[in-house]
This record gives sequence, C-alpha cells and structure tokens, in this order.
Amino acid sequence: MSFKPIDQILGIVLQQSSLQQQPFQIALQHWAQVVGSAVTPHTQLLSIQRDVLQVATSSAAWAQNLTFERSRILAKLNIYLPSPLTDIRFSTAQWQRPDTIAKNRAIAENFFGGVHPSVVEPTSLNKTKPPKSKDAQAAFSQWVKTTQERTHNLPLCPQCQAPTPPGELKRWQVCCMCAVKEF
Repeated sequence: MSFKPIDQILGIVLQQSSLQQQPFQIALQHWAQVVGSAVTPHTQLLSIQRDVLQVATSSAAWAQNLTFERSRILAKLNIYLPSPLTDIRFSTAQWQRPDTIAKNRAIAENFFGGVHPSVVEPTSLNKTKPPKSKDAQAAFSQWVKTTQERTHNLPLCPQCQAPTPPGELKRWQVCCMCAVKEF
C-alpha cells in the first residue's frame, strides 16, 4: 500500500465532486439561459423528482403557456444535464415570492387609493396559533371561537348585521356582500 500526497487526493476528490454535480443545481444555473429573460422572473425551479422538473409559475397563464413549450425547453435544458429529464411540470401551487407579494400590495394600494377596504389591520387579529384539535367537533368549536375573536371589535353592516371591516363601511356604507347585491 502506497501513500499519496494530500494535494493529489484533494485533486481527485474535487474532480469527482465536479463531475457529480447535482442535476437540480445545473438546471438552476442554466434556467435563465434556456427560457430567456422574459420568462425567468415568472418562474421558480422547485425540485427534480423522478426525472421530472417541478417549476412554480407566477400565474396559471404562465403555467399553461410554458406547458405548451415544455418539449422545446426540455430539449434545451437536457443539453446541460448528465442524465436527461423526462418532463417538466408547471404549477402555481408553490409560487411564493415576497417581492411579488409586495408589488401586488403596492398596486392594490395605488388602485384603491390606500389600503384595500376589506383589509383588517393585523394588529387587531389574534396572532397566536390555536392548538390542533383531535376531532372534528373540537376543530369546529375552535374555528368558531377564533372567528368570533377576530370579528368581535368589527362594526356591523347596517343591512345584514355581519361584522364588516371599517374600510368597506367607509367606501360602500355596507359590507362587500351587500354592496355586490346592490350592483
């Protein structure tokens, strides 16, 4: 048995690790190049499961359009991968981008001239999570209690007597459900 210098061993280990780079990491590196700069902000790679790439999209329209293009995207992406992917699944299910949420809130605030009328300030909501219930009756009772706590201090709609966010009363003089019925 012969001993090898540490430099030679480290060189072999680094070479093997670069060859065994994970397919998901490779897909992440090349995604923007494959789909283009217009599509990239509306997509988020989630995982590769059983040779299928899971991608979150910002809307159902993006998911549908990209589904139509998936064979083209797959062909381009598989060039970079050591073992080819068999499919790509696009879905809005796990799309959670804080910058997108903030943008949408800013758009809504500009559209409504401030905070949307149906928004109840978070300071008035109970922030503690209720314990999980073991049976359906206990879960329902907990839901009723939580709902009552959240709506306890809200003013009532003059037409239906339902607890209503103050912004809705200020804007429409009734709750949103009664406002819809009037239109």
